[in-house]
Amino acid sequence: LCKLLKRKVKGTNKFYYIIKEDDINMAVNMVEGACDNNFDIAIVVSGDGDFVPAVVSVQNKRKEVINVYFKDSSSRTLKDKCNKSIELTKEILQHLKDIKHYIPDLMQGTFNLSQTVFKDGTLNKKTKEMLALAIAVATRCDGCIGFHTEALVKLGITAEEIAELLGVAIYMGGGPSMMAAADVMKAFKQFKASPFHE
Repeated sequence: LCKLLKRKVKGTNKFYYIIKEDDINMAVNMVEGACDNNFDIAIVVSGDGDFVPAVVSVQNKRKEVINVYFKDSSSRTLKDKCNKSIELTKEILQHLKDIKHYIPDLMQGTFNLSQTVFKDGTLNKKTKEMLALAIAVATRCDGCIGFHTEALVKLGITAEEIAELLGVAIYMGGGPSMMAAADVMKAFKQFKASPFHE
């Protein structure tokens, strides 16, 4: 649904990649699918308020629209227009709490492992989060993508660093990882635009 375009960094022999037309193609695909009666429920994984006109068009075709978004990075208008909104990382955290109720020792051990792994050492926390995000893309773990992209935005990652990281993940994971990479770029843009991450 999108184009991955290679761009050269001015004054260097380095390149980075940008994703273009993903939001437009998603909106067109959603409206066409509603018109062709291909679905009853559309799920929009985005925080971009530009999807509101497409959401309204789909709803006018008597379809339900669910908005799935990352914490602190969603348009209030988009959430209000959709039939239902789900905060991705919040929902995952709630389910993890539910699991902890039944296996508290294991969940606490996993939390302790995470705290230990992401401490600065020979590799700093940002590098470790970059490794985790690349693995999340290669394994196509949506929740992991959300958590690690948000952590990296808080640590000051740049669009160029994200793009190079995604290039490695796509190389390691093939075509399906390219689709997961599009999710990372979308999450990066949303977290970066959020006033909570300034």
